[in-house]
Amino acid sequence: MRSSAILDSLRKYGSSAVIDEIDASALFASGMEPSEMWMNIAPALRRADVVVVVLTSGINRSFFGYMCNEGIAAKSIGIIIGGTLADSIASKRTRYLPMLSFHTLLVQTDSLRRRLKEIGLTNVRVLHNFRTFDTNLLPNIRPRERLSRCVVYSRLVAEKGIETAVAAVRLFNKRREKPISLDLYGPVDTKRPEFYDWCMNLPKNEPIRYRGILDYHTAFLKLNEYDCLLFPTYFDGECFAGTIFEGFAAGLPIIATDWLYNSEFIQDGKNGFLVPIRRPDIIADKLELLADRDDLLNQMSVQSLASFETYREERVAPILYNAIEEILNAPASKRNFSSANHFMAARRMRRRNRFK
Repeated sequence: MRSSAILDSLRKYGSSAVIDEIDASALFASGMEPSEMWMNIAPALRRADVVVVVLTSGINRSFFGYMCNEGIAAKSIGIIIGGTLADSIASKRTRYLPMLSFHTLLVQTDSLRRRLKEIGLTNVRVLHNFRTFDTNLLPNIRPRERLSRCVVYSRLVAEKGIETAVAAVRLFNKRREKPISLDLYGPVDTKRPEFYDWCMNLPKNEPIRYRGILDYHTAFLKLNEYDCLLFPTYFDGECFAGTIFEGFAAGLPIIATDWLYNSEFIQDGKNGFLVPIRRPDIIADKLELLADRDDLLNQMSVQSLASFETYREERVAPILYNAIEEILNAPASKRNFSSANHFMAARRMRRRNRFK
């Protein structure tokens, strides 16, 4: 969804431009050797005036080397998805030197930008997570007023805390006369048959159901039919999770774990609650508070909608557009220079750091 949103936004920005799309992940998955893969995609990268690369922890290291050696990184914008790759760079474990050769690196949180700046990466900016959708649909969103329906919207893997969310709703319903429901949306992890079967075969005598996959362009409309979003994740690669953005767009209070970067977006007691990981009892406590306090539920819903305004595409995407303009307006010599100077500067910086 993140890659699709970026591509949609680029098409809006460059309505008269030719945009080539290359799915490098498909080439990696096909078992193609890095050198062969590079031969397939290099011509398009050389032709391009600007290269926008979506970077994840799974990208092949050789790819960086080829980009730097040919000077393509100098006209490239690297959009780092999630927190795993950025954390790896920040801890100086992998891929540190090639990152200096990119014109711009875009990360999802302010704290990641600061951490990368501390180790010498001065080409880092923040591009918060966003989605592209028809803004004419936004007036249909209404603040919530009473707790009766909860929702989970994410990739349904165990590390996203799906079982914790289900346990929390079950615990709430044991405590209260009037039960609440929980619907699960998202692609289910098929690599773990037991977890997949568990999601597909939830007891029919409970108000807990798997409801399928939503189109991200209109997901927030469906989510606005619910009253609270549960996000008890403990997933290692979490950064600015798309489900948080979607929850804000839908005006939902979000009960999430105080995990990695969640606290940068969820203000405890204002637009949601932060809870420890694997603690369905505490989530159930928060649900009871919202069930007893319609005024609090409404206040949090209003605040969630206010949080969404910070991350609307119109406010976030210009960060990417500005980086593109800087590359386009730079002399051709600077857009295609050798990265050797970057590597030398990085080596000098590393030597200095050893003796600090």
